[in-house]
Amino acid sequence: MTYGILASKSCLLTDLFTPVYLTSKSVIVTKNASKKNINSLADIRGKRVGVYTVSSALYYFRNSEQYDLATKVEYYDSLNVLFTALDSNNIDAIFTDEIYALAIIKNSKNSYKVIDSTLNSECFAVAFPINKNNDVFLTVSSAIDKAVTDGTIDEISKKWFGKNLY
Repeated sequence: MTYGILASKSCLLTDLFTPVYLTSKSVIVTKNASKKNINSLADIRGKRVGVYTVSSALYYFRNSEQYDLATKVEYYDSLNVLFTALDSNNIDAIFTDEIYALAIIKNSKNSYKVIDSTLNSECFAVAFPINKNNDVFLTVSSAIDKAVTDGTIDEISKKWFGKNLY
């Protein structure tokens, strides 16, 4: 079992982290039928881009050189409204976290193209304060380890996101 410890200067806490259970990255989403020819970050030049404000991808996009290449950047507080804007051709592409995009696309009847932005990759784990609920921490960590070992984590990821994000 692998555990992580994080010391944070801003809150002066030290936390225990369970093993990673999910990895996500920022992605670009376009409509399959789009004639905008967006296949990479460089293709954002001159395009109207929608960004989900709750995603960490916003931070990475805003601090990238591609941010200034977009003709217009629109901010959306709702994934549903963001995808509606894409479907209505109000924007040419979406920039968001892969987990959000895949959750919407999995249940969608429309065809979308997901392009890896390569701006970032994030690992997800559960944090527990040291010396508080260590029994719960060990239980959760063991459950994640077991799910990884027996393949359950792959099944869960495929069920919710349509692909393995472990």
